[in-house]
Amino acid sequence: MESFYEEEKKIVHRHPTLYKILGLVFLGITVVLISIDVVLDWPASTRAAVFILSLFPLLLALVYFLLATHEKRGF
Repeated sequence: MESFYEEEKKIVHRHPTLYKILGLVFLGITVVLISIDVVLDWPASTRAAVFILSLFPLLLALVYFLLATHEKRGF
């Protein structure tokens, strides 16, 4: 007889590709924000604010890539 954990593990459908796609989307948002920051001639304070703002989607992208890795391994 299988344990509850083993039965639950069979039911869960893992989708690492979804997490990879979301990671790529947030990575793209980060690249767009940084490229806007570089191209436009803004004051230093605005550039710093946009740079700090671009760190949040980068962090989300890294988290989604980590989730994709964990889902692929079955953690």
